[in-house]
Amino acid sequence: MKNELKTRLIDELKKLQPQLGKDYLYDRCVDNYVNAMVLETRRALALNLRGWHLKDNEFAFSAVRAKHAAGRTGVPQQYIYHLMQQNPRTALLLESRKGFNKQGVSQLSTMRLNPNYEDLMIEEILNLKVEKNQKLLDDIEQNYTHIIDVDTASLRSYLEKTRQTIAANNKGWRYNETLLRNLAAAQQLLTMVHEADASNPHSAYLRERYDTADTGRIYGQGYSLQRMPKEVRHAALGFCHKYDFKACAFALMASLAHAIDPTLKISAVLDYIKNRASIRERIAKQTGLGIDLVKEIFTAMGFGAELKNNPFNAIRHALDEAARKQHDKSVWVEKKVWDNLGAGAYEQLIGDSTFMSIYDALQKINSTILKTFSDDNFVIGSATYSEIDPNAQKKKKKSNKRTNLQKLAWIYQALETLARQDFEALSGQKALLTTHDCIYFKRKLGSEDIKDITWQLQQEYPYLRFEYEEIKPIVTQEYYDSRYAEQHEDERKHRELIQQQEQLAKTYVSANNWCMKTQKKELTDDEYERQHRIDFLIDTSDASIEKYNALAVKCIDFNAECHYGY
Repeated sequence: MKNELKTRLIDELKKLQPQLGKDYLYDRCVDNYVNAMVLETRRALALNLRGWHLKDNEFAFSAVRAKHAAGRTGVPQQYIYHLMQQNPRTALLLESRKGFNKQGVSQLSTMRLNPNYEDLMIEEILNLKVEKNQKLLDDIEQNYTHIIDVDTASLRSYLEKTRQTIAANNKGWRYNETLLRNLAAAQQLLTMVHEADASNPHSAYLRERYDTADTGRIYGQGYSLQRMPKEVRHAALGFCHKYDFKACAFALMASLAHAIDPTLKISAVLDYIKNRASIRERIAKQTGLGIDLVKEIFTAMGFGAELKNNPFNAIRHALDEAARKQHDKSVWVEKKVWDNLGAGAYEQLIGDSTFMSIYDALQKINSTILKTFSDDNFVIGSATYSEIDPNAQKKKKKSNKRTNLQKLAWIYQALETLARQDFEALSGQKALLTTHDCIYFKRKLGSEDIKDITWQLQQEYPYLRFEYEEIKPIVTQEYYDSRYAEQHEDERKHRELIQQQEQLAKTYVSANNWCMKTQKKELTDDEYERQHRIDFLIDTSDASIEKYNALAVKCIDFNAECHYGY
């Protein structure tokens, strides 16, 4: 495939740049360009950067790094990257938005694959040998804080299955682009895996660096499973079990507010906690907003976001970003219009009665909590609140003092951390991974464990519930069958054992019960009368084993004199 790609590019370059003249210069330019672009495109997809300016088929790309990797032409000195990219006939990527770096503010270029070379580029990325990013590995090795067990067989099978799906090429570029991102991320992840050793003898593992916020919440840094697309995360963890808190922010904050004021009327929020999926679908249908956007808005509300009709408000900003993402960038609009693309969607949202009833109830919850926690010095679990945001300087904020909305977010995250820690402690096993409001375990919790954990958590958080999901990663059919072959064999042996035990139970004779028969048979009249007397004597005695045996002996001889004890 690489020969075909290079041959086509050389033919086009000769037509567009005849001044290069010599064949070796054309070969050199195309070789360097293809190698640099394939490598940098795979790296860009692996980073999986997102933003409002990126459409589904676009990705953030470091043109500067690609430019230097490809090098220069010769005489006259010219960057090969610029030479090839200046015409769509020789460009492997098309630029949607040029990157910049001005006064300390920078943004990567926005790119998409050139349809003329799309299939060939995908093939090259699939076949690219992934080299270890030594700089990244060195940084992790020096600063890691956590060890995460991983299933390398599952991860390799995921890579193979993803390659097969992309090669089938029957679901379009948008789907393949997502698969390419995940493939690149999984390939990079595999280079970072440590085989089982003395420090972690039971499993292969990843070393990861997590930062702990003052709420106790932990955040994965850099190339962390916590930040990976869930398909890649699940492939790395292998077959496991996930427990996810339902509507976590709403449940925790409603529990706290009702503990403060049991008379608070918040039925709309309590209904949302129980039926959040159907309620979000209803709101999406009634407002014309996407279900993912509605979910994002509820997440923002859970962190204390308010309804304000200006572009700087979190909810309005989410609506603006969604509208910009759908806008045709070839159509120029004035800045005022661009800044207000989400205004119509905002009006639709606040006009929905279901949404507004939940929002109003949530405002009651938030105001009740803020009134109680009006002081700026309090503790939740092991986390101590401070009105000074320790990350303000890092985020280049004008003020380092927390707002009321930030205080609400802090309270929620501290409660969430406490609930998650309680859940893990009650489970009796170490979590494979935590991602804020959900926990992954290698072993499934038993039904009695679930009942006990639920009861214990709800003593503190009455409205907190969790959902269970068995994680079956995307893998090849062969691996899936082999993975479950052992389980199916264990199940077969268990069913066979149960059948054997049931058969034994049918012919079981108690050591303390001489009168039970191994086989059921017809009794004569004398035998029936004898059995009847034994049963009567047992029923009228206190039926201790000693008296039972003594009474039975008296009745062995049908003609023996029987003493009834009274």
